[in-house]
Amino acid sequence: MEEKRSESILIIDDEPDIVKLLSDFLGGLGYTMIPAYDGREGLEVARKENPDLILLDYVMPEMDGYAFLDEMRRDPLLMATPVIMITVKDSYADQIYAAVHASPDYLAKPFTLKQLQEMVNKVLTRRRTQENKPS
Repeated sequence: MEEKRSESILIIDDEPDIVKLLSDFLGGLGYTMIPAYDGREGLEVARKENPDLILLDYVMPEMDGYAFLDEMRRDPLLMATPVIMITVKDSYADQIYAAVHASPDYLAKPFTLKQLQEMVNKVLTRRRTQENKPS
C-alpha cells in the first residue's frame, strides 16, 4: 500500500465524471483530492484549502480556466500555486496563451492516466524544489 502524501490537489472541472475519475486515480496514489465544479467555486475552495496543485479545465461555464487564472494570480495566497491546465483546446496559440497566464504545464485531452501521473509528479517535485531553495 502506498503511503499517504501530504500534497493536496484541487480539481476544477465542470464534468463530474472527469472530477471523479481523476480524484479516484490520484487519490489512489495517496494525494488528498479536493473537487470543484466551476471556476468560481474553484476560487472559493482554493482560498479556503490552499492546495499544493490545481488541475484546471479550460472550457467551463460562468468562469473559464483563463478567467480563473487571472483572478488567482491577483490573489497573494494563491499566486504561487502551480496549475496544470487540462483542456481539449490544444492549438499552439492556446498553449502560448496558457503560458502567458502563468500555467506553463498543459495537458491536452485525451490523455492517459500515466501522462497525468507524470505531469503531477513533475510539477509537485518542482514545487518542493523551489520551496526548499535558500532565500
